[in-house]
Amino acid sequence: MGYYNVKSYLYYQLSLTGASHMKKQFLMYGTLAAVMVLTPAVALAQDLSGVENLIDSVQDIVNTLIPIMFALIVIAFFYGLARYVFNADNEDARDQGKRIMVGGVIALTVAALIWGIVSWIGNILGIEEDSNQTVPTISVR
Repeated sequence: MGYYNVKSYLYYQLSLTGASHMKKQFLMYGTLAAVMVLTPAVALAQDLSGVENLIDSVQDIVNTLIPIMFALIVIAFFYGLARYVFNADNEDARDQGKRIMVGGVIALTVAALIWGIVSWIGNILGIEEDSNQTVPTISVR
């Protein structure tokens, strides 16, 4: 099946779902890119050390972004608190401050729950947080 046959097939399948043109293009080219990137690795069973490095890099980025996300949520909460306290005479500004504080508390709770659930599942599966995971490979004899 050539490139244009796959492209036509994907476009036809996406048109059946009623997706917009931009969404069709995104899904179609994203699928084609994933197939083109992953097919040689699977078909030739080549060394996937580049993929391991990519996974490690993504993990490092996520581990850096998590504390930043928590800090931004706490800053948003305190911004709402300051808005509530310093605008005691303006009812609309106080309501806006309340909404920001409630949103901050909800966001902090959801973020902490997700982080805890992921850590809990990782502990159940025996995945250590600082361990480097190996990508499964197939050895050809």
